[in-house]
Amino acid sequence: LGPTDGLISHSVCVTWDGAEFYNDYGSTAAADAAAGAVHQALFNSLIGQQTGSRVLVTLPGSVAYPNGNPTPSIAPNTPVACVVDLLFTEPY
Repeated sequence: LGPTDGLISHSVCVTWDGAEFYNDYGSTAAADAAAGAVHQALFNSLIGQQTGSRVLVTLPGSVAYPNGNPTPSIAPNTPVACVVDLLFTEPY
């Protein structure tokens, strides 16, 4: 995955205390990074990974949601962990 590539992925994300706040594995539609469906810090952490990879990403609270998030509700500076399957990448 390059810094300007398109990405189609499936992922599940939890807060550090284990509360799941995102999971698209049960969906037939994967997340499209070009459509803004992937958090920028998460996308940046995937740069260099190969299509077909499953990657565990941990983001410190200062990077994930430093100001919190209203929906889903995430308190400020909460660290998160995500498992991401890179299904398809395409250079733009």
